[in-house]
Amino acid sequence: MLNKIINKLLHLAFLTFVRIAIIYARFKIKKQQENQKKRILALPYYPLNYAGGHERIGDWKNAVEAHGASFEIHWAADEKFYKSHGLSKDPWKKYRFFFALTQRRLSIIKTLHHYDAIWVQRAFVPFFPFVNAVFENAIAAHGNVTYDFYDADYKSNHNLVKNTIEVAQKVTVPNTFLQEFCSKINANTFKVPFSFNYSKYPIHDYQSKSNSDVVIGWAGAPGNFENVRQIGNQLVQIENEFPQVRFLFVCREKIDVGLNRVTYTKWGDEGFDYFQTLNTFDIGINPLLKDDERTKAKTSFKCMEYMSLGIAFLTSPHGIPNGIKHNENGIIVDNNQEWYKEIKSLLQNPEKIEELGSNARKLIENEHDYFKNTPILLDVLINTK
Repeated sequence: MLNKIINKLLHLAFLTFVRIAIIYARFKIKKQQENQKKRILALPYYPLNYAGGHERIGDWKNAVEAHGASFEIHWAADEKFYKSHGLSKDPWKKYRFFFALTQRRLSIIKTLHHYDAIWVQRAFVPFFPFVNAVFENAIAAHGNVTYDFYDADYKSNHNLVKNTIEVAQKVTVPNTFLQEFCSKINANTFKVPFSFNYSKYPIHDYQSKSNSDVVIGWAGAPGNFENVRQIGNQLVQIENEFPQVRFLFVCREKIDVGLNRVTYTKWGDEGFDYFQTLNTFDIGINPLLKDDERTKAKTSFKCMEYMSLGIAFLTSPHGIPNGIKHNENGIIVDNNQEWYKEIKSLLQNPEKIEELGSNARKLIENEHDYFKNTPILLDVLINTK
């Protein structure tokens, strides 16, 4: 009961602070100025060193600056503060996090006009469930603010996302599904390919394998492991028919799917190296069996990782990166029985495994490279009005 009262009081105090902050923002915001060397300010939604903010926003920096523009990143928080306060159920900690984030973003309001373009991931002030795009409305006076959405964020806060898309000068998205959704609200919606820092991943060398074992792997959070569990019967069939197959799952919980030749590993295990562990996969799997908007709006991170490793992979048809073609650079699987059929087919054709892996690596190098896609991004952020 006491916690509820404290939460309510802190909520009211924060909303009062926000009202004052909006007045300050409207007073301080100025229209962009032209710079000889184009300057871009990027505002990731996620904290520093946290997945999502880097891949979609922060990791463009080197490529953009190699193309002659300045790319400055303003992180709203660091990972440690987010985990200790942003994810806390203690209202004092949680609202301290909200106040700190808002103050950090307010601190840059008076400098926004120095930049030719502002690129914001999802929301100007992250994480707090605002009902309306109050800050986004205020900074629209800059004249060139673009918002990026790379997931079905509207499912958790529809009004805020819709309102943000409405007030945005431009919207960027990584795939056709989100482009169609956002274009209905704002015609200035542009597809900027999801790019990936694939150089961090060592390319799998099928030729140097010292044994005939075939490792089928998956990596992800326990909540997403439900997708693997749903094809558990098919994986057990494969294990029973192919004695050379073993499974490796990178997951912080061991969830039984009926397999015997299976190893679980996780961050924090002695000697664990994430990239080298993934490099032991011969075949990657990416089951996404829920055919809903959240799945369709995704750009599968796992597919990106498998392509970076240069390994053959099987994936559900939802949320796959641009350019994946069935039986050419990946295997697209529609239903449970096909998971068994397609994995079996690959195991009976080792040359095909290597061919798919090689083609997958070529795909990510050609279509999901920051440097190659930077002209598209710059054209949207700087040149398109």
